[in-house]
Formats: sequence, structure tokens, C-alpha cells
Amino acid sequence: MHLELSRDRVWPREEDEPDNGVDNLVNLTHINNPCILHALHTRFMANNMFTHVDNILLALNPWGMSKGQCDVTTQNYEPLRAMLKGALRKMTPAVAGGGTYHHSVLLLGDSGSGKSYIANAILHTDANADSSRFGRVVKVGLDSQNVLVAATIQCFQVESSRITGFHTRTKSGNTTAFHVLHLLHQTHRKQDEQFVEQHSNNNDTLGQLMVWI
Repeated sequence: MHLELSRDRVWPREEDEPDNGVDNLVNLTHINNPCILHALHTRFMANNMFTHVDNILLALNPWGMSKGQCDVTTQNYEPLRAMLKGALRKMTPAVAGGGTYHHSVLLLGDSGSGKSYIANAILHTDANADSSRFGRVVKVGLDSQNVLVAATIQCFQVESSRITGFHTRTKSGNTTAFHVLHLLHQTHRKQDEQFVEQHSNNNDTLGQLMVWI
């Protein structure tokens, strides 16, 4: 098959790319959408969840179980721990030029992309192993020695659509919301459909289910 394309439709390809992909996208020779997507796809296929873009950390949802995935002490989570340590250093007066300021970690992504999972891992790395994604916002306060001195918990309503609806309609279109409940019951799809039909409008039942899980 012979295919001819104009020069403006051909993008340069990255040369000598490692088998597990480039761990920092600023090191790419060619910065364009195809090269960036190819680099992230290579990282995904090599089961590397985290990729740096300078001081930004991209996290890809593996959409499946991974060895050591739930243990933040493994090497897989080293980029995440490094990001947290960097945030803590910037809160230290000696590093911040003698002053102090709050530091926030901003997590962006589509529904089901793993934002809450990463937030849990961050709090777990900072010795808050009892944090939970569902129904609460955790704010921790550290003193000048990075010692935990205060914490507040703000509760909010759980999104029942994550359980009763695998696809959620938004202004930008349909998004996919992954929940472990779907994985646990993947062999019982008919029972799932009956459960959704029976309890989709019953918030009390969904709340009890969350407690039971």
C-alpha cells in the first residue's frame, strides 16, 4: 500500500526512546501532540503510572490491578513521594526564604481517572494511612518542623452515580466512572442491572452499601 501525505501532516518521530518510555516529557526531542501521546502510551503499556512534565506529575489510570499498586512504599510510587517531599520542603521557612506559606497539590482529570486514589496515596505517604476518598475532605496543618499539629475533616455527600451508573452524562459528553464495585461484580452483570434498576433512586440503600463495603 502506497500512501502520500503532505509535509504539514507528517510529524517527526522520537529517536532512541527507552522501552519503558521517557520519564520526563521535557526530555523529548520533539514536543508535539503525537510525540507526547506516543510517550504516554509507551509508559502505559510498560505499566508506568507516573510521568513528569518538569514539576508537574501526570498519573495514568492503569485500569487494572498492578503489582504493588496499593502499596505506596514500593518503587512504583517514588515519583509521588518525591512530589510530596518537594511540597513539604517549600513549606519549610529555611527553603521559603524565611517565610512560610501554604502549599496545595492540585489534581485534575476526568471522572474515574484516579484523582481520589492519588489523593489517598499522598495522605498515606504523609503518615495519614486512615484517610478515605469517600465523603470527606482532609486538611492537615504542619508546623515549621513539618510536624503534624492540626487536622480538619469536612464531610460531603457521596456521588451515588459512581455506583449506579457506569457512564455519566456531562456537558462535554459521556464520561466513564470506574468503581471497584463494578470489578467485584463483573461476573454478575445481570444482578448488577437488577440492582441499579431497583436502587438507582434510593440514596439510603446506597449509603448502607458503602458502609458495608
